[in-house]
Amino acid sequence: MPAARKDLRNPVVAALAAVALMIGATLWAPAAAAGAATAEPYRPAYHFSPAKNWMNDPNGLVFSKGVYHLFFQYNPVGDQWGNMSWGHATSTDLLHWTEQPVAIPYDADEGVFSGSVVVDQTNSSGLGTATNPPIVAIYTSAYTAASGRDGIQAQSLAFSLDDGRTWTKYSGNPVLDLGSREFRDPKVFRYGSEWRMVVALPTEHRVAIYRSSNLTQWQRLSTFGPLGATSGIWECPDLFPLPVDGDSTRTTWVMLVSLNPGSIAGGSGTQYFVGDFDGTTFRADDTGAYTPPSGRVLQDFEQGYAGWQASGTAFGSAPAAGTLPGQQVVSGQLGAGLANSFLGGDGSTGTLTSPAFTVDQRYLNFLVGGGRHPWVPGTSTRGVDPVGTVLAGFESTGWGDWTATGGLAGRGPTAGAAPGQAPVTEFRGARLVNTFLEGDATTGTLASAPFTITRSRLGLLVGGGNHPWGQANPTAVVLKVDGQVVRSATGRDSETLAWQTWDVADLVGRQASIEVVDDNTGGWGHLLLDEVTASDDRVRSYADFEGHTWDLPAGWSADGDFAAHPHTSEPALPNQEGQRVIDTCIVPDRCDAATGRFLSPTFRVEDAWVNFLLAGGNHPWGSASPTAVNLVVDGQVVRTATGPASGAMDWVAWDVRDLAGKDAHLEIVDDNAGGDWSHLMVDHVVFSSRPADKVAQATAVNLVVDGQVVRSATGQDSESLDWTSWDLADLQGRTARIEVVDAGRGGWGHVLADQFTLAGSPALSSVQRAHWVDHGRDNYAGVTFNDAPAGKRILVGWMSNWDYAGAVPTSPWRGQMTLPRELSLVTAPDGIRLAQQPVPALWKAAARTTQSSARSLTGGSQVAAPDVAVIDVNVDPGAATEAGVVIGDSAGANPLRVVVRRDGLDGQTGPVRLVVDRRQAGLVGFHERFPSVESAPLSTPVQRLRIVIDRNSVEVFADGGRVSVTDLVLQLGGGRTVTLVATGGTAAQLKATITPLVG
Repeated sequence: MPAARKDLRNPVVAALAAVALMIGATLWAPAAAAGAATAEPYRPAYHFSPAKNWMNDPNGLVFSKGVYHLFFQYNPVGDQWGNMSWGHATSTDLLHWTEQPVAIPYDADEGVFSGSVVVDQTNSSGLGTATNPPIVAIYTSAYTAASGRDGIQAQSLAFSLDDGRTWTKYSGNPVLDLGSREFRDPKVFRYGSEWRMVVALPTEHRVAIYRSSNLTQWQRLSTFGPLGATSGIWECPDLFPLPVDGDSTRTTWVMLVSLNPGSIAGGSGTQYFVGDFDGTTFRADDTGAYTPPSGRVLQDFEQGYAGWQASGTAFGSAPAAGTLPGQQVVSGQLGAGLANSFLGGDGSTGTLTSPAFTVDQRYLNFLVGGGRHPWVPGTSTRGVDPVGTVLAGFESTGWGDWTATGGLAGRGPTAGAAPGQAPVTEFRGARLVNTFLEGDATTGTLASAPFTITRSRLGLLVGGGNHPWGQANPTAVVLKVDGQVVRSATGRDSETLAWQTWDVADLVGRQASIEVVDDNTGGWGHLLLDEVTASDDRVRSYADFEGHTWDLPAGWSADGDFAAHPHTSEPALPNQEGQRVIDTCIVPDRCDAATGRFLSPTFRVEDAWVNFLLAGGNHPWGSASPTAVNLVVDGQVVRTATGPASGAMDWVAWDVRDLAGKDAHLEIVDDNAGGDWSHLMVDHVVFSSRPADKVAQATAVNLVVDGQVVRSATGQDSESLDWTSWDLADLQGRTARIEVVDAGRGGWGHVLADQFTLAGSPALSSVQRAHWVDHGRDNYAGVTFNDAPAGKRILVGWMSNWDYAGAVPTSPWRGQMTLPRELSLVTAPDGIRLAQQPVPALWKAAARTTQSSARSLTGGSQVAAPDVAVIDVNVDPGAATEAGVVIGDSAGANPLRVVVRRDGLDGQTGPVRLVVDRRQAGLVGFHERFPSVESAPLSTPVQRLRIVIDRNSVEVFADGGRVSVTDLVLQLGGGRTVTLVATGGTAAQLKATITPLVG
């Protein structure tokens, strides 16, 4: 007997009377919806979510014997992705769902990935009987190491003979095996007397089509793709027929393909193709052919860099001819050359900068690809670098106006390490002074031309041997005034350069020169120098944890489990500086289990800021088991920081001006043995007069005007280049530069760019030219029910996005489904298009609606509304640039904005779009990619918007259902407020009807 069923959903469809929205009047007082659980404020009322644990893709949607079966990807033991199994829920109306026991669990040999379910009415599989035909699940076996086929994906069967309550895996599994690691998500459907399967070949951007007469033996018929959007992997295909405009004599076929990342709204989404299927081959009506607008080509990379300047190591000295060593295949470029920063792999960084040009066309069109790491204002690759004038960056192959003697004569800056030298790190640009030219045997001097000291400080990046000026055989850099050495610096027996600062306030206005002296032929008998900068900033490297031994810096100590391991580590973390850090995961076989402290010696606080790079566990000081870096003064913790729960390092900057003159020390505290990022990594402690910038990790193309980034674009974690267009209407006549920036050092830490063209019209990306099931952020992996009543085609998707799904702050569950939608095909001006509306069950119990019109409206008062409702808005912007509705929480705060907007510069002409803005709608800060504005093209400004709100979501339907936007919206419950809004003028029509959905 199956386990007792658990009914999770609140009744919904007994909708109360609709409430008129009247400006200045409150017609409804919010009350808690029936069944609302205050302990779970984000638990949806009428979207399926499991009682606990992780859920993603819908699987095996089927209608059988009056029951809708919803299977889904499920982790039965945790609230993050893993241990993939098939969960199961049932419904008789698509709104009230009952969770059933796990249908097909993972085991030691395989995870149970996505698939589909069919009712084998004729028992073609032989898995049931003529009187008790089986329900058959076709799923992807994701094999584990224990199976001996680690990572292989193949298609397998399971069957049920008791209406889906219990399941048995087929003894002949797998039934379809290519030996591939990228072969998944089979959707099977009846075609005549046979079966057809569509299954994804994700990295090929193809869907394979197979036939079978018995579900156990399969023959490939054809493949579809690549076509449409291809910037991410293809998953979860579906293929089905629909009548056009309700005419059963005009049937055509629809192919659904989910894409991750690279969707129209960013991250994961689902595109569709309309076309013909003859039982063997699917052919899309839209072939994808495209010619971008012509214009003035600024750079096509066919004649080298042609005036563009490359810095760093990522771009090399000339364009790439396509794919570089170690890189996946690059596609989408025009011509032979392109900018490709994968030179040296993802760890290399650099910038490619155009000459200045005048903006004289409305649009700048170009191709971009590579990593999806947007430019973030306020970040930089500078870190703690002083702001000022670089007097010497050593980017040429010769010494320029510097004078060299001895073994340095006739040579020049090196591009990193010299032959036989350990890796040299933390210099700027592509080259530096390096006296290891013939090893440590090289000696000589290098003197600058005289210059006038104009700023209070000189900053230098210095590395190499520790042989100070004034001792025998120095390796030093010195400042000379009137022929006398007045300042000096030396290395620290390290190939990692670090900042040193000379205070020269007393020398401002004097003539000076800088001289590099290498008079040492012994161990560490060389010097490194770069980026001599005149500035008013002071930057002092306190501890960079480098050196030629693994020992802690002088004066540092360790206690607890670390007392026996007082060493640095080489973890090679993203954004790490140099080779070594302090890592509390240092005790062999006890990484997260080890606890203790690393302590600095006491120092006097003399600078305004204490900066350091930090990664690792997020367990703040003051919690039960912290992982934290603390600044301690007089035995008290006066500053503290914890990690980001990530291995990527970023700068922490403490303002310590109020502690000037105090004695302090640093404590790196790991008191957490829990195994969830229960360790910290700390690098390069720097004292400075200004705070360190957060680490720029952008792989982006930027447009720079007057030193400011005014436009930016990035790739989609794909080696396929695609068109991007910037509207430059507000920049006409201005002088600009293009910067192609690679500041990424981790995965997908590179950028691709090609064909920069000024033109009179925008180029459209393949994503813009594709057709999308949804323009929102949270509708992925949608598939349709097999055998739905009356031939209906009903779609359900996963209401989340792989960009941030694991961080959505719901508990004890994570993940939910969209509202089921009924699909149709309609004839639109641009062809046959998919349309969708919530299933009719949502409206069956609606008692009545009343309407109140608020015309000629430029603004409006708030009215109360329930937090589970449908809001129908009739809108004609008229003279307004945008008009629609703002939905706030019960206090009128945390607004969600849903408007119809005209994009023209005059607010009256140009494209019309539906805009859904959730950037301020409640809880948005849990992930950097969650705050968003969604935008979808509309055929006309006159619209009836249907807005379905639940406790944690919004679904908007426009253009007669041809446009939909689905977003998670984490406003706290207890009711909503609704306000009609019109901006930039008076709306010709603006009225709304609210239909509460309570049970």
